[in-house]
Amino acid sequence: MSAQHTPGPWRLEEGTNLVWGACNPDDTTSYGMGMPVAEAKVELNKTYDWEQSCVNARLIAAAPDLLDALQRMVDWAGDMPHTSERLDVIVARVAIAKATGAA
Repeated sequence: MSAQHTPGPWRLEEGTNLVWGACNPDDTTSYGMGMPVAEAKVELNKTYDWEQSCVNARLIAAAPDLLDALQRMVDWAGDMPHTSERLDVIVARVAIAKATGAA
């Protein structure tokens, strides 16, 4: 059995580049943060880029929601005639496979 990602929701800790998973969406204190998922660090030209790190952390924090949205779109498209071979659906399937390790 393959490992599963940390359950969502994931949240960016305010004022940091730290992403936490399995968060309690009703508890915005540090007690509801769950477990650490990632710390986004970017070093460009041997200089730490804080702004880019925070942008990356926001994208990482949105990953479970993005994956869920893509899976829902592909499921919906599969039920519609003539949509399963559309380029956007194919690109979504590739992204899902990449995210789940099926690629």
